[in-house]
Amino acid sequence: MTADADFLGGTIENITIRGSVSAGSSQIGLKLDDGTYGYRFEVRNVQIENCGDHGLYIGKAFSSRFENIFITNCADYPLLYDANNMPGNVFHSVYAGNLRSTGTTAFRIKAGEFVGFNCNGINSVPTGAKWMVVGKKNGVDGDSTDSGAVVRLTDCNIESFDTHGILAYSSSTVDVRGRTVFAGNGNSNQIGIEFDLAGDGSSYYAQFITRGTIDDTVNFADGLSAYKNSQPIHANGFAPIQICGAGPGTGGGVPLSTYRNATASANSKLANASGYSSIQTVTATTTIAQPGVKLIEVNNTSGAPITVTIPWGGWYQSAQDVLIIKDVGENAATHTITIAGGGGYGTITTMTINGQALILTPDGNTGTGAWRVVSSYPEYKLITETSGGVAVAGTLTAQDAYVEAYSSSPSAAGSYFLRRHRGSSGSPTAVQSGDVLGYYATEGQYDGTVGHRTAGAYVTFSATENWDSTHAGTKIVISVAPNGSTDGFNKKWEFDGDNGLKRPGGAYIGDLQACRVYRSSTQSINNITWTAITFDSETRDDGGFHSTSSNTDRMTAPATGWYQISANIEFVASSTGSRMVRFYLNGTTEIARAALASIATYSTFVPLTATYYLTASDYVTCDVFQDSGGSLNVGTSSFYQIHRVY
Repeated sequence: MTADADFLGGTIENITIRGSVSAGSSQIGLKLDDGTYGYRFEVRNVQIENCGDHGLYIGKAFSSRFENIFITNCADYPLLYDANNMPGNVFHSVYAGNLRSTGTTAFRIKAGEFVGFNCNGINSVPTGAKWMVVGKKNGVDGDSTDSGAVVRLTDCNIESFDTHGILAYSSSTVDVRGRTVFAGNGNSNQIGIEFDLAGDGSSYYAQFITRGTIDDTVNFADGLSAYKNSQPIHANGFAPIQICGAGPGTGGGVPLSTYRNATASANSKLANASGYSSIQTVTATTTIAQPGVKLIEVNNTSGAPITVTIPWGGWYQSAQDVLIIKDVGENAATHTITIAGGGGYGTITTMTINGQALILTPDGNTGTGAWRVVSSYPEYKLITETSGGVAVAGTLTAQDAYVEAYSSSPSAAGSYFLRRHRGSSGSPTAVQSGDVLGYYATEGQYDGTVGHRTAGAYVTFSATENWDSTHAGTKIVISVAPNGSTDGFNKKWEFDGDNGLKRPGGAYIGDLQACRVYRSSTQSINNITWTAITFDSETRDDGGFHSTSSNTDRMTAPATGWYQISANIEFVASSTGSRMVRFYLNGTTEIARAALASIATYSTFVPLTATYYLTASDYVTCDVFQDSGGSLNVGTSSFYQIHRVY
């Protein structure tokens, strides 16, 4: 089936396309392409099988949606995407089933941007099977040039691959988000993500600028040892992908923070998008060629001056990235530490003070790749210890201050204490719920007048109950002023001992807010009448969305935010008319609707899913409609569910 359409596309749904694997390369299951372009194609609930070439081919089509598609046993790729400069295409729940030895890649993304949600596969695993290949490489797959493509995957199941989960050519960008899982078929040389960079890894700079991101919710479920060199991510140079947070999971092991550099035959640090410090310890003269590191701790044990050559500054983004270097060995006065820049920039500065720390930022003013020293901190000790300790009353102010608290005792550590009581120093009384125990604040000058400062952020410690010898409930609030505001208490993140971490204006992070309900008996639906289904039973309700005693047709939002709402409604068998399902907000507004023709001999199931922003106390009903000519039952296999996504 070929869909050629200038401008507005059409809808293809609820069909099976079956070919013959021996038909040859002229037989493509479904091809969406045009000499100019087409847009707003809708392809859903389609099965494609046994084609002589590719199952689904997407060319010059944009702003189109592909949903609930199963492709299996085609002679070449189940899905071929070659849609350069065709934005806005979204793929949801695309499943690549059986691969054949003549088409060993499930998802072949040659050009353009591929956005995939809940994509799945593969079933059969021929030798060399890959879940996805991205971009073009000269001499491979009929291509004569090197060029990149972009893939953004969320909540996908990347499984059963033989050699690669994802193989990315040239300057391709790969984003892996959500609860995506990697799990190969056990090949000892399997690779989760490999970057085969343009020019065999020599074109580093372009790859770094277009780097993708992998979330710390992603999981290489089969563990590090299942991958080549015990590294799921490989590159023939600097890997153009950055981790978020601690890094993706490794099947219950330590989160992933490194990749395998095939050119250097060594493991290197992955860049971190969330600001976590990638730390490297240096004990002697060292060259750190690859970027990713953000904190270098120098513990010089060589007994002589050393030189630390840091990565070329062009790897880092000016004004966004900083590099910190600290003399943790505290012997720079005896054995100096020379800091040199990679890429031939030579000496940047020399550390000569014990405990000294440097903060550097990329310096585009003196040439791409250079570094600028923005701060150099000697180890100041503003308050020296005495045998009786030190107490400061009132305000202590110092310019360019550096404060250190330490201990040499094996049973104690350096500490700061903020203390609060009611009453007086001589007659203290207990802290009460709501009392501020202490806070840290940051201030900045906002014009040229002395004293014109404002606080942009606070860390506040408060009591959450009345204190006594067995009760000391506390919460910590981190608050900041957003752009355009001077209110340092505006945006707040709260952490308390009972509920955990709460985002500004939202629910506690980690608290699942979800509900799934069903009917324990059939419900009769009148002919040609929209009717809300009442649900008398709950599988589970975490968040108080539903009641089985009143307003049983409603899902009520417990808090303001984004929600995903889903239903799959069973209409008993009838050969007449159509069946429709809709989500109805507050009894006035339709959110989404789905419709199917009736089935004479089997129940008709109508699925519907929508993502919608709800205000606290908004309610949504699941309404149904049928025109069979008389009353018709909704069956007990029907369910209705909702969960908060943010």
